[in-house]
Amino acid sequence: MADRVQIEGSLLIKLAQLVGIAGGALVTAISGGASFMLVPALKAGPASVLVRQWRVAYGIGARSAPPISIVTSLAWAYLASKARHHPATPSGPFTFYTLAAVLGPAIVPYTLVVMKSTNGRLSELAAAADKASEKVQEKEATQLIEKWKWLNAVRGVSVFSALMCGAYAIVTWPEIAIWAA
Repeated sequence: MADRVQIEGSLLIKLAQLVGIAGGALVTAISGGASFMLVPALKAGPASVLVRQWRVAYGIGARSAPPISIVTSLAWAYLASKARHHPATPSGPFTFYTLAAVLGPAIVPYTLVVMKSTNGRLSELAAAADKASEKVQEKEATQLIEKWKWLNAVRGVSVFSALMCGAYAIVTWPEIAIWAA
C-alpha cells in the first residue's frame, strides 16, 4: 500500500512538472508571437485595419493566456508545497517553484495597471475605425501598437522567467518527485 501511495504521489508531481513546463512554454510563445510576429504583420496594413485586428487578437489572448497562467501557477505552487520540507539548501527547490508560481500570473496585474492606458487607447481607436465617419490616424496607431509590442514583450519575459525558475528546480532537484511522494 505504501508503494502504491508513493507511485501515485510521484505521478502527481511529474504531472505538475509537465503542466508547469507546458503551460509556461505556451504562454511565453503566445506573448512572443504577439509581439514579434503579429505586430509586424498588423503594421503592414492601414491603421483602421491594424487597430481592429489588434482588438481581435488581444481579445483572444485575454481569454486564453490568463487561465493558462493560473493553471500553470497552481502546478508550480503544488510543487513548491511538496518541496517545502526538502532537505536541500534553503534557497533550493521551494524558492524556485515559489518564484515560478508568482511570476507567471503576474501578467494579470501588469496588464491591468501598466498596459491599461495603451490597451484603452487602442480599443478606442478600434471603436472609431468601426465607424465609417471617423478616420484613425496612421501615426498614432503605429506608435501605440509599437508601444504595446514592447509592453507585451515584458509580459512575456515574466512568464518566461517563471518557466525558467520551474525548469531549473526540476533539473536541479529531480529527486523531489521521489522524495515528496
